[in-house]
Amino acid sequence: MEKCKDWIYQNQDKVKLFLVIGAAIAAFNCLTRPDYNLIIYLYIYFVFDSCNDNKEMQSSEKLNTWFFLIFSILIDLFWTMFWSGKWSHIKDFERTIHVIVIITSWVAIGLKGFIIFAIGLIEWSSIKSSLPKKLQEKLTGNNYKEQADL
Repeated sequence: MEKCKDWIYQNQDKVKLFLVIGAAIAAFNCLTRPDYNLIIYLYIYFVFDSCNDNKEMQSSEKLNTWFFLIFSILIDLFWTMFWSGKWSHIKDFERTIHVIVIITSWVAIGLKGFIIFAIGLIEWSSIKSSLPKKLQEKLTGNNYKEQADL
């Protein structure tokens, strides 16, 4: 786990490459799936690429995209589980493309999970500071009031 964290910290600029790969998979999945992921990946790439000047805007935009990705992975999981059961019974010529799209959808879910992990790791301080105070206290394991009293 530490090696993974070190690699992500050293290669933060490579997150954009994973976004492009995700966009390519989403573009392929558009063959049989009304896939919104292409737009999501392109938007997040734009955020990572253009928000380097304003650090406050960069942090808040990355944080918003992180929460949006978490929500979208839930939709992807639901879609993939639902349609993999429906499409498994098809016997015509479309079965091959449906199976390929289901497989690439699972690959895209894994890739999106990695991107969520990477952005979460890079932006952990911003994510933690945006959470409610009670949850922040539970995450750190310390009580801020007790520390202030000492």
